[in-house]
Amino acid sequence: MKIAVASEKGVVSAHFNNCQEFTIFKTQGKDIIKKIPFKSYENKTKDLPDYIIGQGVDVVIAGCLGETCHKTFYENDIKLVAGVKGDIDEVVKSYLKGQLKPVEVTHSHQHTQKGTCCSKHQRDNCC
Repeated sequence: MKIAVASEKGVVSAHFNNCQEFTIFKTQGKDIIKKIPFKSYENKTKDLPDYIIGQGVDVVIAGCLGETCHKTFYENDIKLVAGVKGDIDEVVKSYLKGQLKPVEVTHSHQHTQKGTCCSKHQRDNCC
């Protein structure tokens, strides 16, 4: 499994769109096999979801994601874990242990559960 984490200096970034970097974790079972960091500015912000999808990522973890990101990842069968804080290694380990659950999306409107996005201004400026 591949897990992409919006990160800054080793911790989960508060917001997907404003993070400085991403770290893609390759995992096997409950073990982290490899970490691959990349700078988000190396890819245009609007292209980040497509870049992450192209990397074969199964899960995205961030502090906050906008509706466009939710919809794009949902349509590509990528699970989202939002509202997360902390050290990226510990967060991924928690996810692998089943301690963090993906955001639920309703099929009728594809809106995310309340509390996964920031203010309207920030949400409008998400990917």
